[in-house]
Amino acid sequence: MNSDCEGVFVVAGGGINLLTWLLENPGEHTSTAVLEATVPDSRAALEEYVEHYAQYSLEGQEIVSEEVCNSMALAAYDRAHWLSSKLANVFGLAISASLVTNYEKHEEIHAYISMVIDGGEFQICHIQSDVLEGLNRQQQDRHVSLIAYRLMNKIFGGRKG
Repeated sequence: MNSDCEGVFVVAGGGINLLTWLLENPGEHTSTAVLEATVPDSRAALEEYVEHYAQYSLEGQEIVSEEVCNSMALAAYDRAHWLSSKLANVFGLAISASLVTNYEKHEEIHAYISMVIDGGEFQICHIQSDVLEGLNRQQQDRHVSLIAYRLMNKIFGGRKG
């Protein structure tokens, strides 16, 4: 990934491996791309984050949806612009996932990845249940994280600052 990129990450329900991969090698371009990472692990925490930074209400919304993931990414993008001194190659990346767990879920297993890049352009990926079927939670998280990492590389791999 281009070392001139800086972003804010917000992951809920899955995608934690992405943060681990980005931060495990301090000083590498991937770790310097992380301005901030937030893991709101409850509905209340996610609501507060999105309402504060994107002025968007989650009331009545399914957390794992394209609309909510986009609002998370927009909040992260706005935060990245506030934290960064750069005018270009700033992004916000969000993951909203419903992965297997040790209790019965009332929603399907799936995930959304949304990335807001320069100019407010959205890049969205929906990972459907059939892609994650048959995998345990750790495998599902790695799969979602890998897709997010590839999306980042696709967008910023060849960009120059």
